[in-house]
Amino acid sequence: MLPGQIAQTAYVKAWNAAEYDAFGTDVAVSGNTLAVLATGKNPGVFVYVRDTEGLWARQAYLQGAGPEEIAVNNVAMDGDIIAMGYPQTLLPGGLEAAGCVDVFTRANGKWRAEVRLKSLAPAARGFFGDTVSVSGNTLVVGASGSQTTEVFVREAQPEEGSPPGPPRHIWRRQASLRPADPDLKPGNAGGGYAAVSGDTIAVGVDGVPGWVRVGDHDMKRTIGAIYVFTRKGTAWTQEARIQGSMTAERHFGYVLALKKDLLAAGSGEGTSLYDRVAGVWTLRGHLPVQPWDLALSDTSLLIGASGHDSGSSISDTPPPPDDQGAFGSGSAWLYRTDPRNWQKLVAYLKASNSRKFYQFGGDVALDGDTAAIAAAAEDRAPQQTSGPVDSPLNRLEWSGAVYVFNTRRAKYAVEGFAMSGDRFTLDFHSTPGITDWTLLGTSDPEKGFSTDLSPKTLFSEDPPGTYRAVVDVTGAGPRYFMRLEHD
Repeated sequence: MLPGQIAQTAYVKAWNAAEYDAFGTDVAVSGNTLAVLATGKNPGVFVYVRDTEGLWARQAYLQGAGPEEIAVNNVAMDGDIIAMGYPQTLLPGGLEAAGCVDVFTRANGKWRAEVRLKSLAPAARGFFGDTVSVSGNTLVVGASGSQTTEVFVREAQPEEGSPPGPPRHIWRRQASLRPADPDLKPGNAGGGYAAVSGDTIAVGVDGVPGWVRVGDHDMKRTIGAIYVFTRKGTAWTQEARIQGSMTAERHFGYVLALKKDLLAAGSGEGTSLYDRVAGVWTLRGHLPVQPWDLALSDTSLLIGASGHDSGSSISDTPPPPDDQGAFGSGSAWLYRTDPRNWQKLVAYLKASNSRKFYQFGGDVALDGDTAAIAAAAEDRAPQQTSGPVDSPLNRLEWSGAVYVFNTRRAKYAVEGFAMSGDRFTLDFHSTPGITDWTLLGTSDPEKGFSTDLSPKTLFSEDPPGTYRAVVDVTGAGPRYFMRLEHD
């Protein structure tokens, strides 16, 4: 890895990888825990934990408790809580695809099934569990068929007379939310995508109609909308209705991500980012990347584009528009959320073993400096047998994989010191086009480095990616140490 680049730190396969497992259909990351959904013959969630050396080790394999599940559809995690949505589940009374959610919790490194949740009003084709999202002890469940989003909270319930130890927990239904919007009609897919962050919930309804200007006429189109709810105490109220502003058929809100006062929303035209200040949501701007999935952290926005066809490799610049050398290989796009330069691409990410149809970026997750990017159609066998990598002997169709990246750039470009003289020159190679290098120096490294240097120059030469730093070190002593950084 070159200084200034984003590092892939892990390539994760199911420990019992098999054809058509679709390992990576959904993925979640929280701290040092990674949860990966596989939807093959034995659908479930694989849980991994990262050790102090950065290696991911198997911790658990979680499956629903009952025989009536048709398929687990998604997974969400925060801390020691994992929720798995089963929107196709048949419930008693012949309620086809009424749906349910299984919740697992971890204590002392062990996971156990804690509760199975169902809708307040189960209905055939309600699809409860279409989407799940966890923040702290709050769980949000979307039900696109009933256009509702249900909120559950986990509470400690110590039993009287019970021996000392961890308290028993129960899940209470706190609210059943439905957007207040006269334009929201049956069939608009309300509650199909929901996210929670603290005391805020965002619900995407991509089928909401709206009037747009097409030429000289106003026409009704499927615009889509996002509804934001906030909690005060235990009461939830609708704070905002956000609708796409493009004059085209957008399906705005078919995917979204929420982190505190930031909201990212997908549409047919790309990705939009919104800020909240004093309860008012304002459009910051658009990015021309159409997402399959989105993830937000405190500092970064990650866009998964599994249908992207570029054959380019990992870079900090986007591929040429006419690069279609790897159909369906997929990609992911990393941006910072700093309002000063949020539209500047930090990294264009690809699978390290990228191939056509891998669908890298089909699902993405982000927490802190850790990004997990799934490719459910990846087909490499976990262990080589014989022959080249592309040999049929080394392939498991649709077995799937997850790629983990450290989203912080490699920090140190070069270090060196001048033995004597008045000028010190550093020549080095790194990613072309980087302009925000920081030059530091010191006469004594044990006392730390400083940016308070004497006159210096920093410039790049041909070929691109070749850099030179020159510093006047007159009077610095017999040895002067330099360090060049890029965040």
